Amino acid sequence: MLTIRKRGKYFHIRGSVRVGRETRIIKEHSSGRDRREDAEEYRSKLEADVRHEMLYGGRGRTHTLTIADALLAYVKRPGGLRSYDLARIDEINRLVGDFTIAQAADAWTNFKRKRCAALSVVTVQRFRATFQAALNESSRQGGELRCAGIAKAIAA
Repeated sequence: MLTIRKRGKYFHIRGSVRVGRETRIIKEHSSGRDRREDAEEYRSKLEADVRHEMLYGGRGRTHTLTIADALLAYVKRPGGLRSYDLARIDEINRLVGDFTIAQAADAWTNFKRKRCAALSVVTVQRFRATFQAALNESSRQGGELRCAGIAKAIAA
């Protein structure tokens, strides 16, 4: 069970979450909230997220993270972003940003149907490369999150 306590201006969360025989310890950290109601909401969401990850593992995260999250991770990665990628990222996000990472293959099919019908093969490959790079960066940052199986699905 996660508990809340006030330390200074903000409330802090700590404790453990148990599912079956597995227990995950949550080190004390700031919730960043100064109102108890907001801290309670943060605590319950954190506990639900940890339970979901314990039940479904890293693959469960692919059902909660969106393509927009992957694109944001790609934009914020060290090394920066190429100027020509920014326009592609914006178009991908606008059309399929609401899809989850688990639905990446469907998102790519939808994107190709909506945006790539009149484009050359090379331009479509550039969009696909940007899309795949965003998924790969999300995979690297997410630790156990793996998008390798999706690569085959969007390669076509």
